[in-house]
Amino acid sequence: MISIFLFDVMQFFNPLPAVHIIEAPIDMTLDLSSVEVMEKEDATFVCELSKPDLDVIWMVNGKKIKPSDKYEMITEGTTYKLIIKDCQLSDAAEISIIAKDCKSTAQLIVKGTSQLLVGMMAV
Repeated sequence: MISIFLFDVMQFFNPLPAVHIIEAPIDMTLDLSSVEVMEKEDATFVCELSKPDLDVIWMVNGKKIKPSDKYEMITEGTTYKLIIKDCQLSDAAEISIIAKDCKSTAQLIVKGTSQLLVGMMAV
C-alpha cells in the first residue's frame, strides 16, 4: 500500500503564523489656518501631520499645484508649509493640503493697498 501525503511546503519551512502589519492612520495634529496678507506680501500656510516626510498634495481652489516661482513647498519632519509669493488680489483662494485620507482647508485673503488707504482716511 502506498500512502500519499500532501503538505504546504511554505508551512514546513516557515512554521510561524503570518504577521499582518497595519499602518497607523495619519492624523492632522495642526490644521491649516486662514492667512491674510497685503498685496505683494508672501503668505505662509503651515500644518502638522502625525508622520514625517509624507507625500502631500497642495491645492489652490481645488486644483493641484506644483513648486514654482509662485509656490514654495517645504517639509520639515512633521511640519508642512506652503509659501505663496508676491500675493496679488487675484491670488485670494481656498488653500488645501491632502495627505492620504487627511485634508485641511483654509482661506488666503489678500488686501489691496487701496483698501489700506481708505481705512486710514476713515480714521
